Amino acid sequence: MRKAQSYLKKEMLEECIAELVKIKRLPNLTQFDGALISRILAQAYLKKGIYDRAIGECKHLISIMPKDEEAHSWLGYAYLGRRMLSPESLPELLNLYAKDPRNIALVSLLGTHYTQAKNLSEDGIKILEQWLNLDPNNPEVLKPLGRYYLKKARSDDKAMKVFQKMMELGSPEAEFLLGVAKIHLKLRQFDSCLNLCEQVINNDVNNELVHAVLREAYHKQNRLDELLDIYGNFLQNNPYNVAFQNGLKDAQKLAGSEAARRSQ
Repeated sequence: MRKAQSYLKKEMLEECIAELVKIKRLPNLTQFDGALISRILAQAYLKKGIYDRAIGECKHLISIMPKDEEAHSWLGYAYLGRRMLSPESLPELLNLYAKDPRNIALVSLLGTHYTQAKNLSEDGIKILEQWLNLDPNNPEVLKPLGRYYLKKARSDDKAMKVFQKMMELGSPEAEFLLGVAKIHLKLRQFDSCLNLCEQVINNDVNNELVHAVLREAYHKQNRLDELLDIYGNFLQNNPYNVAFQNGLKDAQKLAGSEAARRSQ
């Protein structure tokens, strides 16, 4: 056994494994002997990248010593090496994450698991946020995190930075742009809101959902007359655009209600 331990320390992994395989065949091995063999083999297989066998040895060791922290860590690394996510492996991977939160391979594996879930849990959000810290421009984490922040109408600096990066990385969908525009509107950041509305219209001039956001932005600034002029000028050149026709009608209705309210 000492020879195998010596081989392990010297990174002579094949010799270490061969020695322990011989020892395993000996009769009258005690449970302690079995645990020690599994302890050394688990490390050797892990270092060799033979993850399935490392998993087996770790499980055997844990069956004898359930609270062995090293064995649980090695099992987590073996599951990570196999990129294995299952109800069985998840607790070990989360246990490993608590000890090694800056391991990008581990964080991305866990993050991928949580992004595939129907509903993101608080634990999942924390892991996605850590993934973003480690890999700030990765669309795999930006998109689900951005969607979550948007759903929650988050307007803190962290969320706004995620929205900005999502827009920088590609051409986001109109629904996303309008969601962010509404957050800017809530913060009374009217220029940012209107810029996003303009992007939506430039991408799809027939988008009907943008007009409610436009109307509210101009209304809050007491600039409905300007919006009516914009609609009128556009429809002179594009008289058959239904989205703008409806936008004009709704803006006229709102302007009329405002005029009636002021006259009372």
